[in-house]
Order: sequence, then structure tokens, then C-alpha cells
Amino acid sequence: MRKWLERHLGRQLSNPQGFWGMIVGKLMNFNNKLMYQSAHEMLELTSNENLLEIGFGNGAFIKDIIHKIEPGHYSGIDISDTMIKQAKQKNKSLINSGKVYLFKSNANSLPFDNDAFDKVLTINTIYFWDEPMRVMEEVKRVLQPGGKFVVALNTKGAMEGSEYVKEKFNLYDKEQVEYLFRNSGFTLIRSTYKKMNIDDVLCIEGRKEN
Repeated sequence: MRKWLERHLGRQLSNPQGFWGMIVGKLMNFNNKLMYQSAHEMLELTSNENLLEIGFGNGAFIKDIIHKIEPGHYSGIDISDTMIKQAKQKNKSLINSGKVYLFKSNANSLPFDNDAFDKVLTINTIYFWDEPMRVMEEVKRVLQPGGKFVVALNTKGAMEGSEYVKEKFNLYDKEQVEYLFRNSGFTLIRSTYKKMNIDDVLCIEGRKEN
């Protein structure tokens, strides 16, 4: 029974749907809070920046980002109808005021113009990318020259013993993520490890030069 529950959780994490998806969204908020703080520090968010987030979940952290970047704008994509619905409910006033834009989209083909964003962020989504190099190239396309991209994830070593990662997860170590940055044309700025709760959290930052 426990193995079934963990594997069901793994399937939901890639694309949360329905009642279980809402439960998973709340779990992600708890597990990702410190990771968001670490990623925000690395991005050095400042006022009047336009930011894209890949995989915003139920939108619980969008307000924190807006407070740092306004009067800039936040755009987010997600593939989960359940998460998009919840995120729109949580951030209704920000959406109505034109500060937040939420889209249903796959990261393989971002629905934005070239050079549209100052910074791009993604938390715990890299495991589910079908074509990771294509995603990296798309992020580079929508970033302005000098723009930064931060990928935050739990390390392969911290996750590979868990039952839930046997469903739809591709695990990465530091070297593999750095390879994606370098080979998609980013300049690698820094990589940091932090011990958070029981997980080893890896944040990697790259910059688009031109």
C-alpha cells in the first residue's frame, strides 16, 4: 500500500490533477518554500524586472515574487489544469491588475517573444522535461541579453532511493545540469548546494550573453 501511494504521488507530481492534485499542490508548497527562498536569493530579484516561472504550481509564491519585481510583471506557465485554476484563484487581484499572466503551456515551446524576460526561474520541474536541451534553448530565446536563468532541484543522491521517483522522474546531478547550461549556450555563473530539511538542494544559475 505504501509503495502504491508513493508511486501515485510520483505520477501526480509531474502533472497534478483533481483532488489528489490539490493535495500534492499543498505538499509542494511546504517542501518547496525554502527552495524558493534560495532561488530568489540567487536571482537577486529587483524592481521593474519581468520574470517567467516554469511550473508555478498552485501559485502560492507568486505574490512574493511580485513584491520584489513590481512594477515589473510576472508570467508563468504550467501544464496542469488543476494548478492553473488554483493559481488564478489565489492571484485573482494581481491578474486583474495586469501584473500577473498565467498560461497553460509546455516548456518545450514557450508562448513568448524573443528577449521578453529579464529572469527565468524553475523549481523542481527539470525531472519532467521530455526534451531538456530544447527547454534550455527556449529559455535562452525568451531571455534578454544579460538575463539570468535559475534551475532549482533536489539532487539525484537525495532522491534516488525514494519509491515515488520511479514514476516519470529523470534525476540529475550537478554535472548533468551544468552540461545542459553550457551546451545550450549559457554562461554558467554559479552552482550552490544547501541542506534543507532532509534534502540536498541544488541551485544553478546561468546567463545569456547575447
